[in-house]
Amino acid sequence: MIPSSPDTRRRIGVALLLGGLTLVAFLSRGFWLQSRPGPDVPEDHTRVLAGRVLTEGGRPLPGATVMAGALEVESDAQGHFEFDLETLNSASDGTILLDATHPEYVRGGVGELGTMRLNAPKGDTQPPESIDVFLHKPAHLRGRVTLNGAPVEDAVIGLAYTEAHGLGQEPLVPHTLSELARTDVEGRFELNRLAAGRVAVTVETNLEDFPYAESQALRLRPGEDGGEVHIELRPTTALTGVVLSASGEPLAANVTMTGTQTSRRTETSSTGRFRFDDLPPGDYTLSAAAPDHYPDTLGPFTVETGTTAAYDLVLEPARGLFGRVVGPDGQPQPGFVIASSAGDSRRLPVGDDGLFNWESAPDVPWTLQATSSAYGPSARQSTRLGQPVTLELRPGGELAGAVVDARGRPVTSYQIAIAAMDVPPPHPYVPGRINAEQVETSTGRFRIGPLTPGYYALVARAPGLAPVTSELFEVRAGRTTDNIRLQLIEGAAIEGVVRDRQSGEPIATASVTLVDPSQRLSPRNTLANPSGHYALDELPDGLVTLHVRANGYEPELVAGIELASGETLSYDIELTPTDNPEPALAFYGIGASLRSQARDIVVVNVMPGSASAEAGLQPGDRILAVDELPTHRLSLPDVIARIRGQADTPVSLSIERPGDGEFVVDIARRRVRVQR
Repeated sequence: MIPSSPDTRRRIGVALLLGGLTLVAFLSRGFWLQSRPGPDVPEDHTRVLAGRVLTEGGRPLPGATVMAGALEVESDAQGHFEFDLETLNSASDGTILLDATHPEYVRGGVGELGTMRLNAPKGDTQPPESIDVFLHKPAHLRGRVTLNGAPVEDAVIGLAYTEAHGLGQEPLVPHTLSELARTDVEGRFELNRLAAGRVAVTVETNLEDFPYAESQALRLRPGEDGGEVHIELRPTTALTGVVLSASGEPLAANVTMTGTQTSRRTETSSTGRFRFDDLPPGDYTLSAAAPDHYPDTLGPFTVETGTTAAYDLVLEPARGLFGRVVGPDGQPQPGFVIASSAGDSRRLPVGDDGLFNWESAPDVPWTLQATSSAYGPSARQSTRLGQPVTLELRPGGELAGAVVDARGRPVTSYQIAIAAMDVPPPHPYVPGRINAEQVETSTGRFRIGPLTPGYYALVARAPGLAPVTSELFEVRAGRTTDNIRLQLIEGAAIEGVVRDRQSGEPIATASVTLVDPSQRLSPRNTLANPSGHYALDELPDGLVTLHVRANGYEPELVAGIELASGETLSYDIELTPTDNPEPALAFYGIGASLRSQARDIVVVNVMPGSASAEAGLQPGDRILAVDELPTHRLSLPDVIARIRGQADTPVSLSIERPGDGEFVVDIARRRVRVQR
């Protein structure tokens, strides 16, 4: 032992104490650094799959039980629900089956049909921001089953749905619900908590000659009473056939049978055969779809009582993105298919046979929607390459009414056409036009359609009378807009001389044409004689525009000419000479381009230095009125014709601008040149 003084021992003790404290601090710091969360992982971060439960009207639905696999949660007061993704993924096999129930609401479909199947987001994959699921109030109905007027007891009652919508409001394939009820001693039954849709009541019995029957199809609406259904048992029939490829080989295909009372779906056997038994007699249509083949439809054809009808379907090979477009009656319809993916959008033409094909389409998920001038757009369908798709257009509507003369008497011979239209996108493949119809009738009545739902203006003309263009009328799906009245009156006339603006000399053989915004009726035009004189009659009452052309001159739109029925206006026209072989079209206007958008007239762009630019018009401005005449009942061509006019005359526009509200601006018309 080395002797030491008391001071030395104190210094050694202090040093040892400080060293021990330093070591403890160092070890504690290391432990803390290892245990605290890293900077890239927030302590409160939780990845969730969230959404809302809504009624068919889009209102939040609290108290719904939402199921994702074996997990369940309840929607809150705002209809919201969410699942923890880590828990959800640990219990899934890569997909999530989402379902929802409520004591007072239902969804369409049965079992997994009608649920939502989602890919489970894993790793860096982001879950959807929000998922909307829809439930609706249940419908109910009651009925009676009889045979020769006598009640049938203990018959098994079911439902065959030909149309219904699932949890995501997607259309469901035809399906059947069995053994929902049995008839009592009076042959009566009652069905409650039914999904909305188009449906037929099915009846199964132990009677040898009447094993099966179906009611007429009926429409069940959310929360409504479907009424009472009477089903009289009758002898049944059967339908069979084979699905073959173009080379004669049997195909594994899905076959859908649609009749006036029922629709069913089945798959072919290994020999390509299919069979539908216990069908009520009537008219039927068969549709078949198989991978790598165009889908096809056969029918309608009649199946008679007590017979078995046999029909074969032959499918042509196809590849890429392909399918078929049909109308509400199942018949092929031409048009366009809008094909959309995450990075692309295409318009695919559809032929008269209803077929479309894009062989070189990229191998990515696609969403398809069909559009037509005669029907409403189809529902959107998701697909991949090689999978056949049948897109069914929704019902269109009709316009109907009468054409009369100034005294209200029917005009028995006239032409009628669509003058203008305003329909929601996707726009029909024929933009607002159908061919003019020649009507010959003692009543003056006309009927035009079917037309895709939207707003339409009509134009009509008869010999010796002035043409008339209507205001916009609404066409609704599955309905006829009737009682339209178009009155033709005595025409106006205009005459004058076409002259050189610089020399004042008459221009021989100048062409003068009445501008018809519809461009569907035969044009009213004339040529100036050697002295430059022109004359046109049978012109409409009110504002008209003339298109005047001559070799060596700028063509001119002469707008704002006001005519009166039965009168002749004297009006001279001047053209500006030019050496340009492709001269610009000249007119007096405000220098802005317009478009029709959901019945609004919207400014698209403003020409630099134009009268509209100096007046402060901006793209996106809505034109509410022209010279105090509201535009909501006017077509776009009519609005444009009213904005154009005479040189340096003012036009008053009522404008609505986001953030600035409504205001009125007066703009003096100036000469505008547009290169054609």
